[in-house]
Amino acid sequence: MDNLKAKKSLTFKDFNDKVIKNSGKEGCRTMTKIEMVDKIGENVALPKKDIEKVLDQFVKISQEALKAGMKVSLTGLGSFSVKQRKGRMARNPKTGAKVEVPPKKVVKFKPGKDLNAILQESIQP
Repeated sequence: MDNLKAKKSLTFKDFNDKVIKNSGKEGCRTMTKIEMVDKIGENVALPKKDIEKVLDQFVKISQEALKAGMKVSLTGLGSFSVKQRKGRMARNPKTGAKVEVPPKKVVKFKPGKDLNAILQESIQP
């Protein structure tokens, strides 16, 4: 027990930075909900609790719209839609046995023109 207490506790940021460093994918860091709230708070004069509530409602409303088969479109970002995948036969790579994959719904994201333009600008020398 004493050995566990003696170790320095690892914060989420430390852990996330360590994962990125070990993954070899520089720039593939995930922006968390907390970081998003902080970033919005820098630009909007609202308490962080209110920003978090708005963000939670956005996620909830988006989920409900997608569940109802609607398309969620955000100008400057892109659009989310639901796509129906057909069932199919697949093969287990380990055993070679045939496996039936049932049909399912998946979320599809199509980036908008503005997002594509920003991403292309970031790779030009």
